[in-house]
Amino acid sequence: MPRDRRIFETGHIYHLTPTGNDERDVFTDDTDRANFLGRVATVMPRHEIDVLGYCLMSNHVHLLVVVRGPGEALSAAMQILLGSYARWWNKNQARSGHLFEARFWDEPVTTDRHLLAAARYIDLNPVAARLHAAPEEYEWSSYRAHVGTGHPPAFLANSRFLRLVGRTPDHARSAYEEFVRDRLAGPEWPPPRKKRRR
Repeated sequence: MPRDRRIFETGHIYHLTPTGNDERDVFTDDTDRANFLGRVATVMPRHEIDVLGYCLMSNHVHLLVVVRGPGEALSAAMQILLGSYARWWNKNQARSGHLFEARFWDEPVTTDRHLLAAARYIDLNPVAARLHAAPEEYEWSSYRAHVGTGHPPAFLANSRFLRLVGRTPDHARSAYEEFVRDRLAGPEWPPPRKKRRR
């Protein structure tokens, strides 16, 4: 039985999470990660999709995106992004078969507070997984760009993200950094470890 077609809408923000098939690793080293981000930089602008945040973990990816063009472009972009990377990765690793699960997880971001929470969740993934003690220590996420301690990659719509967060870029960077620090200092941190998600 065919799966229901997913509806994405122009102007809406989505949190996307493609995961390795059977939760296996989709990145083995920094060359893999750089290759994937190079594809993000090529595919997303071509389909009128802005990337507001990202994080590359070992067996999954987080993308926070806003659809500027037709809603159906998001599914097409993700198919091209994940398919082209999987073909490259399989050839490079002398593997075959599906690298990613058949459907990536998606969630619409509906409020300003939800946007902040989704961005923070994404940027804190390496800390929650106990890879690093602080988000700024992890190279493969949007956190450094969001708080102004690192140069944003060309594909990251960082200015747009900051406009959504605060009145001015400086205000947005400091407000977001405080929002993240509040979570790290909260009584529910660190969260329980999730099995095999890293």
